[in-house]
Amino acid sequence: MPDRAFIGPFDELDVESDRKLPLAMTRDIVSGEVSWRGLGVVNPFADEGGLVDLRDYPRLQRYLLARKVDILNRHVAQKTPANWYRTIDRIYPSPGCQAEAPHPRYQGRSADCL
Repeated sequence: MPDRAFIGPFDELDVESDRKLPLAMTRDIVSGEVSWRGLGVVNPFADEGGLVDLRDYPRLQRYLLARKVDILNRHVAQKTPANWYRTIDRIYPSPGCQAEAPHPRYQGRSADCL
């Protein structure tokens, strides 16, 4: 699944620290409690909106280029080739979201940031 190019073990996502966020998915929620499994999501969006300039984030650029073939197979990349590294959904970090806490919704499979 090409969207998996943006998801992985948080500590192993080799991108700048402000370009990754903790991610909680449905399987992280047991009986209404979040038990974070340590996944993270790569966030290519600037806080002000729009995509970050990859030239400003060399580790993010290297990470995405290593997965470019998979990412280019996604409909969103084919629809707007100039924004090939855009995620399907815009990622909005929660104000209180810390590296130890899960990240908000990602493609309808995640939970809220605590």
